[in-house]
Amino acid sequence: MIKTLRLLIAAFLLGALPAAQALTLAPDAPERYVVQAGDTLWGLAGKYLADPWSWAQLWHAGAGIDNPNRIYPGDILTLRQDANGNPILMLEPTESVPDGEVVHLGPTLRSSALPTAIPTIPHDIVAAFMSRPTLLPVDGLAKLPYVVGFDHDRVAGAIGSRLYARGLDVEASGSFSVVHVGDRVKDPVSHHTLGYQAIYTGSARLDQAASTPHGLASLTLVRSARESLPGDRLVPETEESRLDFVPHAPSRAVDARIASVIDGVTAIGQYHVVLLNQGRRTGLEAGHVLTLWHESGALLDHGPGGPARESEFSAAFRRSVTLPAEPAGSLLVFRAYADASYALILETNSELRVGDVARSPNK
Repeated sequence: MIKTLRLLIAAFLLGALPAAQALTLAPDAPERYVVQAGDTLWGLAGKYLADPWSWAQLWHAGAGIDNPNRIYPGDILTLRQDANGNPILMLEPTESVPDGEVVHLGPTLRSSALPTAIPTIPHDIVAAFMSRPTLLPVDGLAKLPYVVGFDHDRVAGAIGSRLYARGLDVEASGSFSVVHVGDRVKDPVSHHTLGYQAIYTGSARLDQAASTPHGLASLTLVRSARESLPGDRLVPETEESRLDFVPHAPSRAVDARIASVIDGVTAIGQYHVVLLNQGRRTGLEAGHVLTLWHESGALLDHGPGGPARESEFSAAFRRSVTLPAEPAGSLLVFRAYADASYALILETNSELRVGDVARSPNK
């Protein structure tokens, strides 16, 4: 009875799972590929699939690939078909012996550096966002410690400068990022403030904690990206977040907007980092791939041309028409906050702007 009940429950759960979408291979998907240094999971996904966000579906059925974010340079990927004719990706042994060939083995010693798994997206582009604060919360901004000044009455700090800060906990320790408080980031839909851009100026090591809650702590600037100034805020540095997540589509519909672009540019292109107006509360997480759409615009209809064409004066009173939404590319979320997310533009066929839409693929 218990066994039958377990089988019924398992059948119900399997039936409740969404059916896997049929995979569409890229026209030039390689049957055999040797992973190279510099490859990324997203790049490999694009080599094999027309819809790269279905990467997890391709490897999940493949024998030998227990974890798709543990693929290393030198690994050999082979494209096969399962019993139902569905494409699967498998790992080929790197040292295979042809049938019938005899190999004599003996004791050998070989030394080589441990390989590093390939990242999901280019690490050098997003590295600064993985360990340093990039968005300061609205409700916590007033509580952040701040720089009072520098030794020898300097007006600014650089590497080696001693700085004094107020607001650090008496039990504080470790290293802190020093940041300017940048522009306020607003949700383009609700117009609510999502936070403030944190402009990294340097890293400081705590030398002496404050003796009282309102006393001064002393720190030394050990890294500098630009001048640190009185009034800059201190945020504890964290370990760098991992980049070995697997690209995949969200399990539910997402309709987010680009709220801001890093580096102050107005025209957004490939490998720019953008901030979305949605985060963990709406189900976004690192690894989610979204498709980009231009915000629907409007165009004034002046009527047809020819002898009967209306005058410019009368045409001005015509109603505008809404332009159809146009696909513009894709992005990948690599860091998610409660109500906002940082994402990397993976590809785009035209310039993007703040306010453009990021949706779940095929939605």
